[in-house]
Amino acid sequence: MLDHPVLPWPSTEPYWLQKMPWQAETQAPLPEKADVVVVGAGVTGLSTAYWLRQLRPELKVVVIEARGVSSGATGRNGGLCWPGLNDSFRQAVARYGLPAAKKFIKFEYTSFNAMRDFISRHCDTDGGAFDPQMTLMPQGALLLFVTDDQVRNGHMNLEALKHAGLADGAIELTRDQVANMTGSDSFLGGIQVKTVAILWAAKFVFALAREATRPATEHGPVVDIHTFTRAQSVVRDPATGLLTVDTSRGRITAANVVHATNAWAWSILPAFRDRIIPVRNQVIFVRPPRAHPRLWDFICSANNGYEYLSQRPNGDVILGGMRETVEGGEEGNPDDSTLNPKISSGLRRYLPETFEVFREGGEEVHAEMEWCGVMGFSEDRLPFVGSLEGVLGKEEGRGQWIAAGFTGHGEDRIYNCVCYHFEGPFLLSLKPILLNFIILTGMTRTFLCGRAIAEMVTGMPVSDWFVDEFLPDHHASRRDMWRKLDVNASAKL
Repeated sequence: MLDHPVLPWPSTEPYWLQKMPWQAETQAPLPEKADVVVVGAGVTGLSTAYWLRQLRPELKVVVIEARGVSSGATGRNGGLCWPGLNDSFRQAVARYGLPAAKKFIKFEYTSFNAMRDFISRHCDTDGGAFDPQMTLMPQGALLLFVTDDQVRNGHMNLEALKHAGLADGAIELTRDQVANMTGSDSFLGGIQVKTVAILWAAKFVFALAREATRPATEHGPVVDIHTFTRAQSVVRDPATGLLTVDTSRGRITAANVVHATNAWAWSILPAFRDRIIPVRNQVIFVRPPRAHPRLWDFICSANNGYEYLSQRPNGDVILGGMRETVEGGEEGNPDDSTLNPKISSGLRRYLPETFEVFREGGEEVHAEMEWCGVMGFSEDRLPFVGSLEGVLGKEEGRGQWIAAGFTGHGEDRIYNCVCYHFEGPFLLSLKPILLNFIILTGMTRTFLCGRAIAEMVTGMPVSDWFVDEFLPDHHASRRDMWRKLDVNASAKL
């Protein structure tokens, strides 16, 4: 993994963070004490803070962030909200068993539905900083194949899910059908899936922050957010048993510290250095052709998810990917301050080379903005959510929690999940429909992972929708993961 100076460093400016709140350095002094310190102010950290206030409003919660709110992956993605697994359904069943694989799927959509419910109750609809503009796509999404192997694998996975009784509702598309829908003859076939949304994720985070920091009531204090406050270390005071977080703006002591730093978890938790790998991805925003302001009412994910695009309600086209075109695929790169010129060139060529509509009239495709973001890929492609006692040891890990490693979007494989018909604005029926695709999964699951962490921190029973396999030391492969770490550390002594 590439080394890089610690945050904050200058970053590329994403489409999603222009003129947004909480992007300047906090002027108020950092409190000396809190009940809970949350490190990281992305969707995971602010979800955790929001749920802590809902469950235990008397707790003093301080959120610290090395840069601005939602300045990491949440504010730099492709704007897709597309639940799913981080392995194929067959792989998930083989590794964890059928009941667990089904629970993974159920959790994704429970969290997706919870996000929609939060948006309906707490978010604005005026297009401003607190309006996530979550929009269900009328034609869902197209998973597009560019090689014969992708066609075969897609068909095989679809058949496997049919065999499991989970394939109701997906449509396998021929090359001609895909060409008719997309206006492109570049694809060999595809699968159409339903119930996929686009989302301004940063605005969802700002809405979480607004709810968490609303003025205190009789229940207790507000949540404090301190931007440009970089966590440098977390150590336990043997005299008090409390944790001291050393930051770039002072020290704060708390009984509990939640690490919600995703791709940067290793920066203050060295045990995760090779367990959560930063993976950089680039995205551009372009205007649609003047003669065709509305191009698609579906999302496209092509070439095993290496290229993905959507069109915003205002017509803006967001295209991300192409990291497979460079050596190493940008794995191990935590630097979102620069752009890879080869990827930049590939993104600019992709639309006119792939879609005839971008070649008509001789218009040049101009990228209005380009940025990159860093995802956190876990070794086993499941997030780490829970206590760190099993990782750091009972004494050092007591009161320390993690929610990280959400694994962004898929790399080389077809992913599968189940979605449900919408029967009302925010209600889901129980009739499953297959989704068989490569997706951006991290955004969906973070909201309820934040609730699960809040339940754990406060000692409440964890909701039955929580996936135990997310626990940092839960199953055999993860226990072996930390034993390997101990052996390697001992070998260096």
